Amino acid sequence: MMNPPASTIARAAVRVLAVWTAASLSGCMVGPDYVRPGTDVPAAYKELPPNKPAEPRDTAPRGNWWEVFGDPELNALEHRSRKPTRR
Repeated sequence: MMNPPASTIARAAVRVLAVWTAASLSGCMVGPDYVRPGTDVPAAYKELPPNKPAEPRDTAPRGNWWEVFGDPELNALEHRSRKPTRR
């Protein structure tokens, strides 16, 4: 079996590269008639009636947050998760 000449392989590689490059770059083109759509933006933000201003509870406990739920199983799981693991 004879191997094809190096020039034939080089020409085929150049053709494949040219087709691949053209196909890759064709996906990046945007038509010249593209017009960015306009957006109506209000002058000021207005809340709807059911919303109310935030009421931060700075006096709320910051320690064991899971105890707020009053769930003994959650408390036990949290206590268990804080134990060091054995290796």
